[in-house]
Amino acid sequence: MREQLKHMSNVKTFTLDAKALGDPLWNPLWIWYHASQSLKMLGTEYSDTVPRGPQLTGITFSLDTWSPGENYLRRDEASGGQWVWYCMKNHLIGIDMGADMTVREFCAKLYQECSICRVDEEGDTTVI
Repeated sequence: MREQLKHMSNVKTFTLDAKALGDPLWNPLWIWYHASQSLKMLGTEYSDTVPRGPQLTGITFSLDTWSPGENYLRRDEASGGQWVWYCMKNHLIGIDMGADMTVREFCAKLYQECSICRVDEEGDTTVI
């Protein structure tokens, strides 16, 4: 995929929706981790491809089956292109650790509970 992307001179940016199949032989967390780590630097000055290719601006993660909702990554241009984690309601979860992030740390950010959404849910007093 990186080999094909690096030759797309007319494409400047792209987003990725990494949707995993519910196959018990493939752990989607490993696939998501390696795909995101591999593509985050594409199109930047830190890219290991020549030519650089387009720049990835966001990554969403989902399953083909029901899922409680995974957080997603988005490049924050205001902070120099740093990757930032957000919940499904677009609340900031935290800063991505970059290339040094382990699979365990990736999984923790992917499923980290949003402190804003948690407060909203606790404050809801729906009467039936």
